Amino acid sequence: MNLTIKNIPENVYREFKQAAAAQGRSLNAQLIQALAMEAAELERRRQARASRKELERFVASLPKMKTESWRLIRQDRDRR
Repeated sequence: MNLTIKNIPENVYREFKQAAAAQGRSLNAQLIQALAMEAAELERRRQARASRKELERFVASLPKMKTESWRLIRQDRDRR
């Protein structure tokens, strides 16, 4: 897949060019690496959102407690 990016700010170009040189990569390889890392991060966030929604559905499906949890803990401690 080919991609053309226009109007890259000079400072962004310099940073990627310097990072590529420091890591012994071409600018193209450095940009591909950065894009791959960002894509992985976006996927991680998507999965985290999906997991959170699943957890929220699970919590909503639990029966409601008649007594607040702190009261139950206090009662249990008082019995000891």
